[in-house]
Amino acid sequence: MDLETYIKDDKFIPYSIGFYDGKNVYTFYLTDYNTPEEMIIEAFNELLRFKNNGYSVYFHNLQGFDGIILTQILENNFKVNSLFKDGKGLDVPVQKGIFPYKFVNENNLNYVGPKPELKFYENITMEEYNSINNN
Repeated sequence: MDLETYIKDDKFIPYSIGFYDGKNVYTFYLTDYNTPEEMIIEAFNELLRFKNNGYSVYFHNLQGFDGIILTQILENNFKVNSLFKDGKGLDVPVQKGIFPYKFVNENNLNYVGPKPELKFYENITMEEYNSINNN
């Protein structure tokens, strides 16, 4: 499961959450819900539907703000068992794809258009930027 946010008034606002169940990708967008919490609860409800009954669900890379946001919502709405080692969550390295994380804000959540400028991407080369499709 992965959570995407934009920054407004120095706060991280979730605008998208998604997960992969081994066969299908499920994505949820804030524009389809009244609040970020409602969007996240719906994503968890889908993840925990009967088809997943009897399975354990593991989350990775929750030590940053994703973990703080998701843990608060989980604790308020679901029964949760956490997996920790020596008082810390297990650390699994994750490599995210190329995405203009600095571009997203509340006014362009449904943006369709040319690729954003290079300045909106983090840690990519000009060659990587040029390889991105322009639509």
